[in-house]
Parts: sequence; C-alpha cells; structure tokens
Amino acid sequence: MKLSILAATSALLGTTSCLYAQAAGTPYIPQIQIPFSFLTGGTYDDTPLAIDNTSDGGYIVIGTTNSSATGDITDTSHGAFDFWVVKYDSVGKREWQRLYGGSGNDYGYSIRQTIDGGYIMGGFVAGVSPNTGDVGPGKGGNADAWVAKLTSTGAISWQKTYGGNQADFLRTIIPLSDGYIFLGNAQSADQDVSGGVGRFWVLRTDLNGTSSWHNTYNSPNGAGEIPYSMAPSGDGNGYILVGYTPSNNSDALIMKINNSGAVQWKKVYGGSQRDIAYATAPSSDGGSIVVCGSESSANGNVAGTNNGAEDIWILKLDASGNISWQQLYGGSAADRAYSVQQTSDGGYIVAGTSASSGTGNVTGTNKGGSDIWLLKLSSGGVIQWQKLYGGSGSEGSIPTGLNTYQPITVNARQTPDGGYVVTAGSRSSQSGDVTDTTNNGSGSTANNDYWLFKTDASGNIVEVPDVGQR
Repeated sequence: MKLSILAATSALLGTTSCLYAQAAGTPYIPQIQIPFSFLTGGTYDDTPLAIDNTSDGGYIVIGTTNSSATGDITDTSHGAFDFWVVKYDSVGKREWQRLYGGSGNDYGYSIRQTIDGGYIMGGFVAGVSPNTGDVGPGKGGNADAWVAKLTSTGAISWQKTYGGNQADFLRTIIPLSDGYIFLGNAQSADQDVSGGVGRFWVLRTDLNGTSSWHNTYNSPNGAGEIPYSMAPSGDGNGYILVGYTPSNNSDALIMKINNSGAVQWKKVYGGSQRDIAYATAPSSDGGSIVVCGSESSANGNVAGTNNGAEDIWILKLDASGNISWQQLYGGSAADRAYSVQQTSDGGYIVAGTSASSGTGNVTGTNKGGSDIWLLKLSSGGVIQWQKLYGGSGSEGSIPTGLNTYQPITVNARQTPDGGYVVTAGSRSSQSGDVTDTTNNGSGSTANNDYWLFKTDASGNIVEVPDVGQR
C-alpha cells in the first residue's frame, strides 16, 4: 500500500512539474489542431485563380470577386468584379486582404512574390475601368492588361495598363531579375501590340513596368489562338507558351521563344477531337512538362485510349518540343488538369478537376459535382498516388461572368516541407474535405469561395494549430 501511494504521489508531482514547465507561470491552454482546409469569401462569387509560396512560409492568392464588404472581405468593391488578393501565413490564417480595380469587370489572373518581398500581380480590366478606382489611364480598348507592383502589405507601388484599341488580356506574369515578362491574348494590333490580331501576346518590361519589347505569335495553321500559360523553359534559354488553336476541332498549341522573344519552335499536338494545353512547367532534364485536356483517343499525337469524356493528357517534351512520353488519365466523366510542377524528387504534381468516381484511373469516390483531383507522378509519368478532394458541392467551378475568359481554376504548389498547397473555388460547406463554413450567401452553395488546403507528401490533408483561421 505504501509503495502504491508513493508511486501515485511521484506520478502526480511529475505531471505537475511538467505542466508548470509548459505553462511557465501562465495558465496551460491545450493547443487544438484543425484540418488545414479553409474557405475565404463574401456573399457572392469569389474565385481564386493563382497562388505563390512566399518567403515567410505563407501563401499569396489572387483571383476575382464581386462581393463587397461582406464575410471575410473588408474592402468596398470598386465596380462589378475586382481583383482580390489574400495573404495567408504558414498555417492558413489571413494576414491581409485587399480589393483592386476600377468601375468595370476586372479579373486577377497571376501573382508572384518579388525579390524585395513585395508582389507583382496581373490580369485585365474592362474598358470602363481606366481612370477609376486603382486603375490609371487605359489604351482605349474593350479591355486592357493591367499590372500592379505591390508592397509586402499590398499597397500599390506602381500600376500600368497595356494593350491597344481592342480587347487585350493578361494570363501569366513572371518576375525576372531586371523586370517582368507576361503572356496574354491580344485582339489589338496597335500601341503595345505588334503583329496580327487574336494571337499569343508576350510583353517584356523593366522593373518599373516600361515595355522593352512585345511580340504576337500565331499557329502554323491560322488565327484565333487562345493562350493559357507560360513558364521558363527547362534549358533556361527562354519560355514555353501553351494554349490552343481552333484548327482541327481545337489542338494544343505549344511553342518556345528565346529570351528576346524570337520563336525557337512552334508545334501543334492533338488527335481528331478537342485537345487544349492548360499549363506547363520546366523539368530538370532541360525539357518541359505540359498538362492538357483531351477528348481524343488513340489517334494523331494521342497514343492512349480515352477513358470517357475529357481526360487529362500529360506531355513530357524534350528541349526541341519532341514528345518523350505521354499519358492519358481519367475516368468515365470529365477530367481536366490545370496545374503542373516538377517536385523535389524529380516527379510531378498535377492538379485539376474530376467529375469521375471510381472508374478508369480515378480510384476515389466523388463527393459531389466536380472534385479537385491531385496526381503525384514519377519522373516517367507513373501514378504514385492520386486523390479526390471536395464536398457536396462543386469544386474548381467557374462563375458565369468568367465563362467567356476560361480561367485556370485549380493550382497546386509543393511546399518546403515536401507537402502541397492547393487553391480552388469551392461551392461546398462543412462536407467531405471542406470542413470550413462557406460565406457565399449564409450557407448557400450557389457561389464560389476561395478554398485553400494543404496536404503532406502523400496527399493527406494536414492538421495545424487553431489560431483563428475560421
């Protein structure tokens, strides 16, 4: 009995000492862990279109919203749709958020952190937006590309419009050591746009946004091309541009330009049905990886057999644009890839949407509407793991006002710890993997919110301390 009492007393003293050591003179408060799965938005449509890792371990997200001073949005809208930028810390808590734009429909498509700790953002503004709100003088067209340099807390350092007397749009902006380069779609043929109409459009600027050169590019087969994305080439000697040409029922159009804008090669890829290239990333062997949507099956350049509707078509290209390997992935419904990045192990992370469920390559069960689909591939394109993420609504959807402009709606980036951070629009609320509560109309799932979630290296959504993210 004495030994039992002594043991119990020792255990209690040990526990008490441990608690005092943790508390250090203050009350001990257990740290609650919650899933890293957070919704951010207002009562209307809030759609994230790009994300970048930040040097402090956090994330910067840009997109578009027509909400105003509701939910998580503290600013008042300048017009219909505005650019909406949200800065998150490493555990998904909002540090700051701001609306940018003029009196019309303005869409933020791209953001990257710059070497000074600030950000460069780009998209396009409606023809009525110049000289209103944050937007300066315009070019006189129906839409202008708009670029703004932000400080680390989101204040505008400078901003400029680019384009001509028609509609001109920015898709991707990349910061360089001595300036910026962006890809857009130009319908003009004057002012900041040289060459033909309706082409891939690339413009290079200095650090203050002053243009040093600009070019437009068409496909070998004609006009009407739509660009989606641009990334540095794997060999470090230029850029890869991807999109599609409407010829042959739409084919993927991929080209390489050098650092001065001269075309190195230009190729069309596809089969007898609709094939579109959505995103590209450099690979360490000097080539590039490209993700496409494909409705073709075992014809033309498409070697695989279609699983049903639209599949994800992965192209691994060498430095000259030749196909090193390719794969079709999908299920019986529509599956599309929007984002790709080479990972630290030499493989690739691919992110998109899937309406399939337990068919073809899709092994998970769809949770409702379209889900986010992540695929981790080896360096040779073999699936190492793949998972569906979503709730009872649709994820990665496009608001009606954005349908015309066909944005990239899902993005994934590897994080320094080997995991992945993903952003997409979500119409779900407290269901499935969407464990947060939506702001889009007091529980309605009619509109998008920004959905930010993070996984470990195997694709499992991680948990983080609850520090007021919700």
